[in-house]
Amino acid sequence: MPTLAAASRIGATTCQTTEDLQTPEPARPALWAFCPGWSRRQTKKGLAAVNQWNRLRKLWHSGLRLIANTTAILIGAAFLVLAIVGLVIQNWLLAVGAFVTGGPLLATSIGLVCSAINEPEMILCTSEAEIKGFMREFISRGSAVHIASYRLSWVRGDQEIQRFLTTAVSEGKEVTLFAATADDFTASLANQGIRVVTYSPGVADPPRFTFLNLGRRGAEKIAVAREGLPNHWIDVYNDKHHPQIIALAREYIRQVEGTT
Repeated sequence: MPTLAAASRIGATTCQTTEDLQTPEPARPALWAFCPGWSRRQTKKGLAAVNQWNRLRKLWHSGLRLIANTTAILIGAAFLVLAIVGLVIQNWLLAVGAFVTGGPLLATSIGLVCSAINEPEMILCTSEAEIKGFMREFISRGSAVHIASYRLSWVRGDQEIQRFLTTAVSEGKEVTLFAATADDFTASLANQGIRVVTYSPGVADPPRFTFLNLGRRGAEKIAVAREGLPNHWIDVYNDKHHPQIIALAREYIRQVEGTT
């Protein structure tokens, strides 16, 4: 059974809360540091390029990669059919050339498709609004949610998120937050039906993730974020394709809660 020390390795892909997310300003040459107009223009150009690149990455991960791999499989299969035709008509040059071209292409494409099927669902968020939108949509999928946070700044400074969590509780969802310490704010959350679990003394940098449907086999999911804005990726793992990660996170939650 995974230990708490092993479970804490989830922190290698720690989810960053919104107070940690900053949009970097493109660097400018020292010679032009005195020119604010240049700075604004370069910042806008840099952010526009980043946003354009992010849109392409979103489009790729939303389905174009699967379409491209499937197309490559069809092309590879067509070359193999051509190789068979070459054998039938005894055109050895055609048969060998088509097989050498289509065989590796087909094998590589099948491997990429199988690999993509077992990858986590990857979501790219390019703004805090998109991150919060994902959180609301993800939490709405389950009947129970554990949010491993620490300072809870993303809740403290956002009335909309607070209302969303309390509404989820009123609709019958079980909402549990992990926090650094208990204070007046966590007490107010508890009064509204949100369960707050505090970390043991000495825990300074715990992993941050969102876990859905703890204990409901077949419905458990975990969302873990990597990188910061404007390239804030969220990887969603499920217990069908990623049982080891789910088991590790499940054990971590139980260790923090002090349950078995």
